[in-house]
Amino acid sequence: MTTTPPLPIPIPPLLLSTLKIQHLPTPSFHFLHPIISPPSQRPPPLPALIATTKHRLLSSSLTVPNLLDPSTHSFPTDINNPLIRERILHIQIPVQVLDIIDIGISRGELLGNLVGERMGERRRGREVIRVVDEDDSEVGLDARDVGSLSSTAQVRNRPVTATAETETKGPFKLLLQDHKGVHVYAFTTSETCNAHPGSVQKIALPPCMQMGCKMMLLPGTRVCRGMVCIEGETCVVLGGRIEGLDREWREGWEERVRGEVERMRG
Repeated sequence: MTTTPPLPIPIPPLLLSTLKIQHLPTPSFHFLHPIISPPSQRPPPLPALIATTKHRLLSSSLTVPNLLDPSTHSFPTDINNPLIRERILHIQIPVQVLDIIDIGISRGELLGNLVGERMGERRRGREVIRVVDEDDSEVGLDARDVGSLSSTAQVRNRPVTATAETETKGPFKLLLQDHKGVHVYAFTTSETCNAHPGSVQKIALPPCMQMGCKMMLLPGTRVCRGMVCIEGETCVVLGGRIEGLDREWREGWEERVRGEVERMRG
């Protein structure tokens, strides 16, 4: 006598509709099954389902097989064609960020910021902020003008991380990737980075935006000469990161910028 295998647990419609409202890509049943029917326990309540699904989507690479629903759109095959002056995408396409460059700041200035942070300094306008440890509390804090152009202050109990928090505003150049692995460059301007109300964060250098951050390109997105135009009305920044990719990108950031500076100097 054979037994009938149990029917798969249906995906809660409210889960999919919530993801759609928040501009998240539709995951596949293969991806959702272990979330909606975890082993050895009852199905979690809907709020937990939504939170878990969002977290796993935003921390996974879009190129992982069976991550997204088969109906998910990708870039046209000729998306990088520079001979096409302008085209409009009439579909929504989920992408992830593999690289970001602030083209509003010189490579030399960025390198100085990165080196300064590694040495325990940060800039706030013309002020140089030196980060010191708790044990260095006896060090004097009198700030002195340097050439009447900048001053130095010391801040306690703040960790030093190589994040280059330069508070720059762009414009930015990004390298995007869709779920089929197609790469395309994108450009944004300081006026249109963060205008969409559905965005959960702004486009900026790390740590604000991390590598693997997900974005949804909405219908109406312009592509000019093979490069995507990031505009507030047609781009939703969803957040997230891919841990390994982000760590590798940060660890090599300073050396990449240093190499660019040296090549420009000849």
